[in-house]
Amino acid sequence: MLKKIILSILSGLALSLSWPPNINFTFLIFLSLVPLFILENSQKDNKLNLRNFYIYIYLAFFIFNTCTTLWVRHAHFAGAIFAILCNSFFMTFVFFLYHKIKNIIKWRSPFFLLPILWISFEYLHLNWDLSWPWLTLGNVFSGHPLWVQWYSITGVLGGTLWVFLINLLFFKL
Repeated sequence: MLKKIILSILSGLALSLSWPPNINFTFLIFLSLVPLFILENSQKDNKLNLRNFYIYIYLAFFIFNTCTTLWVRHAHFAGAIFAILCNSFFMTFVFFLYHKIKNIIKWRSPFFLLPILWISFEYLHLNWDLSWPWLTLGNVFSGHPLWVQWYSITGVLGGTLWVFLINLLFFKL
């Protein structure tokens, strides 16, 4: 249990530290989801029940959302709390949905499904009334425009795909 809490906290802190204005730690984004993949993989082996899995994933995204968007409290405290709680829920729900679909379909290598679900979530999140584009994963490179000149072709969601592919690669290694 302690190992799973540490993985959650590690993921949340890595996501937070990689975010602007922490320009010197942007590289952490490429490792930040690996602890969550480890947690999801341990759920596959029935070492973790579904409720606890959800709580561990939520903890990581709660830390990330709190550290990166707590500044909103200066404008509206209740709005900040709402944004942090809801966005943490939405992000966790994507992992939860991935886990459920993966176990229903029983694909041999379902890892391509998570980036598709996440990018779909971000696309929806950019285009509905509760839009919150600040934490779109591709925005992490805003302090490094030379890294993402190809955004003119793919947009910020291409950066999200890049983040997921590198994290999945490190997880597989």
